[in-house]
Amino acid sequence: AEAMLKIAQDYNIHDRDYLIHFLFGKTNIMLKDYKGAESEYKKGIELYPKDNAEKGDWMAHLGLAMYYNGEKEAGEQTILD
Repeated sequence: AEAMLKIAQDYNIHDRDYLIHFLFGKTNIMLKDYKGAESEYKKGIELYPKDNAEKGDWMAHLGLAMYYNGEKEAGEQTILD
């Protein structure tokens, strides 16, 4: 995920930045870096170009990262939203 982000920055390719941040968030979850995951998921959601079911799925991932990051109530609410 870091390599994808670097390549996108080096070659000024930004049409899929939202996806790169989401994948970076997933990587952070696997590495138990929940603060980093929360940050990356937020960036991905902010850049997401549509308001559809997939964006809702991403919100659930954000809620999980928030929950694991100690923001249990806010994380649960984000998942439910």
